[in-house]
Amino acid sequence: MLGCGQGKINKIETRGIEIKLDELEKLIGILQPDDETADWMRSIARRWKDAKSGRSSNGWTAAFTELTDLESSAEVIRCWHSERIPGPLQSENYMLRMGSEDDGDSDVSALYKRRQARTKVVTAVDPPRYHVILSESSFHRMPGGRTPQLVVDQAEYLLSLVDEYDTFTLQILTFEAPIASAHGDFTIMRLDSAEKVYVEHTGGAMVYEMKPEYTKYWEQLCAAALTRQDSRQFIVDLIEEWRAKWHAE
Repeated sequence: MLGCGQGKINKIETRGIEIKLDELEKLIGILQPDDETADWMRSIARRWKDAKSGRSSNGWTAAFTELTDLESSAEVIRCWHSERIPGPLQSENYMLRMGSEDDGDSDVSALYKRRQARTKVVTAVDPPRYHVILSESSFHRMPGGRTPQLVVDQAEYLLSLVDEYDTFTLQILTFEAPIASAHGDFTIMRLDSAEKVYVEHTGGAMVYEMKPEYTKYWEQLCAAALTRQDSRQFIVDLIEEWRAKWHAE
């Protein structure tokens, strides 16, 4: 059913070779494990792939894998993004464009599975409280270039999350916000016994024990950003503006 011989199966089982992501998805389709087990299988496959390729040497992939693990068990998630829409909040079109720009992961099936796993942070039956602050720049710098179709699709998806999930809070930091500068992206996760912060930078990413400066900066961002209600109206206005441009094309 996998389209290979027993010899290859044995090598996969004994870690003689890594399993390709498309092969893993076929295997999951055959075995039909529950969602938690399937996500665990994907996590192990990603880590094995990273270890074999050496991509985790700069800390980027290893830290991102830790982020996704922590997200699933967090009670509260607070994140700031200055230039892009984070994975759990990406519409399908946005996700596909992001994937097309990533040379290391062009398998559409794998992209969809990864998106489904991460969106559960917001859409699960009992999700953590998720509070995100997005810079207005997130709607200007979009993968593959900004188009009316992509802006409307992404904005409508965010609006659906705002309206459907009480545990989800969105604030927009506009270009006119009274704040001197916007620092790099970070995600704060509150777990049972600790708080962790995931930080991205040019050379990679790291997961740290929570530091007071992130709490202080988060409070500054919250105060400078639009309120929850005004942020919703910002999204509504954005949809109307870009839908008109779409129809005018």
